[in-house]
Amino acid sequence: MIAHGATTATSQAQYVNRVLERELFSAIDMPFEQSVHDTLETLTQMIQTRQYRRLILLVDIGSLIHFGSTISKLFQIDVLLMPNITLTSLLEVGLDLSYETSDLPQLAALLQSKNIPCQLCTPQQENGGKVLVISCITGMGTAEKIKKVLEESFGELMSQDTRMVILDYNEVRSLERVQQALNASERLAGIVGTFQPGLPDIPFISLEELFSEQGPELVLSLLTPDLSNAERRLEMERSAMRFISALTMESIINHISVLNPQRILKEMEGVFNHLTSSLSLKPSRQVTLRFLIHCCCMVERIVINRKPLQMALERQPNLDARAFSVIKSAFLPIEDAYAIRLSDAEYFYIYELLYS
Repeated sequence: MIAHGATTATSQAQYVNRVLERELFSAIDMPFEQSVHDTLETLTQMIQTRQYRRLILLVDIGSLIHFGSTISKLFQIDVLLMPNITLTSLLEVGLDLSYETSDLPQLAALLQSKNIPCQLCTPQQENGGKVLVISCITGMGTAEKIKKVLEESFGELMSQDTRMVILDYNEVRSLERVQQALNASERLAGIVGTFQPGLPDIPFISLEELFSEQGPELVLSLLTPDLSNAERRLEMERSAMRFISALTMESIINHISVLNPQRILKEMEGVFNHLTSSLSLKPSRQVTLRFLIHCCCMVERIVINRKPLQMALERQPNLDARAFSVIKSAFLPIEDAYAIRLSDAEYFYIYELLYS
């Protein structure tokens, strides 16, 4: 049994176990601060540890009702899902398991005959699909840009049953209005937007979180909650650079007027990869983003003005001479391609950017 609250599931499971005089129900509590993803992770670890061959999953409200199909697909087992669980229905299923049947299809039919809602989830069943809602109080234009970034970054992870929908901020403040944008068989994976709409148990990623270090991982948790930790790390590596590249393109496209944005970005990504490999750097996503945006705009500025940044540099006793030399060498192809020359001041700024 899984329920919202610090002790709700535990207290109800303990009560029914004492009434039935057997340890029939296990509990997972979901405190207010615990995410849906963390709760699912706790459940999957329990199933792995106890090696369940089949499962009766009792949940209360919200996104927990989607755990049945997720667990069934992940572990290739039958799961009898009982949503909107109450103490009465908990006792009812406990008595039926103890004195009637433990066969899941038979148990499902028995419960339904008593008007107790339940659903048998099997590995062969098709999922209805997921919907990620994007909403920005600043307007539909911003939401469209975010949608484009997410499509370019995570498109490979979005199977044919996953789609993104843009809704007005006033619409996402009502769960009923959000549900109207979904087809009958679809479920709401989460919301990405400007302000928290305050919908209970609906995962939300703010724009600040989206563009933070954890941004790609948060999106992955919405799109693929059933990935193992190892698979999640692999997908993070694959999608992180695409995410940064998409963000960079959106950022520079309004600042680059002479050069080809796609070309200069691709060239700068090549320089960046060479530098990180040669200097054994592991920069954060924020540093990567700043490097790409700065260097693309820097080349455009020098091409237009025909001269690089000129400023007197004080002696830098802690400067790594080898690293500075590697940076200068890495930009030689850029200088040749655009017939420009970078000053030591430009190189020093890039050095500071990478090592700050």
